[in-house]
Amino acid sequence: MTTLLDPTTRQLTHGPIDGCGSILASYGGGRISVELAHSKITNDLLPSQIEGERGTIQIDHLSTPRNVRIDYRGDVVRGSATEAPREQGDNGRVLDLPKSSNTMEYELTDFITAIGGIDSVKEEIWETPAGRHELGHYRDVTLVSLRIMDAVRQQAGITFPADAGKQA
Repeated sequence: MTTLLDPTTRQLTHGPIDGCGSILASYGGGRISVELAHSKITNDLLPSQIEGERGTIQIDHLSTPRNVRIDYRGDVVRGSATEAPREQGDNGRVLDLPKSSNTMEYELTDFITAIGGIDSVKEEIWETPAGRHELGHYRDVTLVSLRIMDAVRQQAGITFPADAGKQA
């Protein structure tokens, strides 16, 4: 679902541009679903939330997190007509995040490590500040992300000049 900017802006943007929208996606053979909301025209002050079977993570500002909290679900009582979590006291935990003046410090460090190591890496697995990765990890993540973004914008009817002549 996409809300496009007013058609009068298209002379400036050279085509339709999304102002806001939501994306419902799935992966893992449809076993896992994700809902993403995005906006360039509003300012949502709610934290980002990642929900899983075993708990919920709340992040105050996704691009520049300062406060992150994990709330674990209680034990699930099985065997009844319904399954419900049974609370066990305070199941929450606040993460102590490292402070950094540059919000992209860790990504930049990993990027520099990856670029510097391309010619000198002899093994397929190597260490970065974010952990152990196969050499093509970042490339693969980037390519998958670009394919998803292209599919989303094409479904919304947003085209780029480079799309001319390409078949969907």
